[in-house]
Amino acid sequence: MARQRLNVLTLLLVVALVASSCGGTGLGATDTDAVAASGDDEPQVLGRPIDPDEVSIDLPSEGPYQGSFQTFCGYSHSLQDDPIVSPGVPGVSHLHDFFGNVGIDATSDYETALADDSTCAIKQDTASYWTPAVFLDGVPIVPTQSLAYYRVADGVALEDVVPFPADLMMVAGNQSSTEPQDPTHAGWSCGNSPNITAEPTECAGSSVRLRLVFPDCWNGEDLRSLDNSHVARSGSSGCPDTHPVVMPELEFSVMYPPFDPRAEMRLASGSALTAHGDFWNAWNQDRLANEVARCLRRNVYC
Repeated sequence: MARQRLNVLTLLLVVALVASSCGGTGLGATDTDAVAASGDDEPQVLGRPIDPDEVSIDLPSEGPYQGSFQTFCGYSHSLQDDPIVSPGVPGVSHLHDFFGNVGIDATSDYETALADDSTCAIKQDTASYWTPAVFLDGVPIVPTQSLAYYRVADGVALEDVVPFPADLMMVAGNQSSTEPQDPTHAGWSCGNSPNITAEPTECAGSSVRLRLVFPDCWNGEDLRSLDNSHVARSGSSGCPDTHPVVMPELEFSVMYPPFDPRAEMRLASGSALTAHGDFWNAWNQDRLANEVARCLRRNVYC
């Protein structure tokens, strides 16, 4: 009996030693939970940030791609400011709803933006996103939340995608439009429905969603322009020669409570046809680069 007990104890000791020697390598379910539980915001593989150039897995040569990352960002504040159109001049714009960075106004600069807090689930996303306020029967309604969804456009090569340059500003949609816009650039939907329309429709109790897709090609020189000419959209052959730098494609959505479609609905910029939005890249650049490498260039849904 003593010999049997000794054999059992010996076997248990061997199993424990093997488990101990294997526990610190790889990123299995237990390791992933440990990283998540540690409170460390920096996503890691094998205990260190990813180098954007370390991509050794087999990748598709063309889209559609599945790689993406996203962050939900709560509503922060509303101001009649526009840091792109009227920097340094508060109170001269139509009313905007701001998401993400909590301190953005007409007087903000890049350094102060980096130091501000964020309403986004990824706290190192201190970028700012803003859209014209929505009015129902003359009363502004408060958005419920927003979603910043980053992916790679089908016509570009994964290995060419780089993070947005620090301090980049750009616009999606057309605030002066009097006709329906291209639904792949700006439009409205009910919840997550793929049916995008030029104006909101009755959503039968689900949220009303404004959806905007930003340009993904940069001229490599200018961080902003009043006419948005420093950025362009990729096509089936990639980015145009005038804008050779391939960036992530950002789809930004704003969710609003369900509302009666019979109510008089308008945007601060005009009718629903004037849907547009703004993006100011004040991300922590190291975190942004890691997300681009970890998710987009590796074609991984994060």
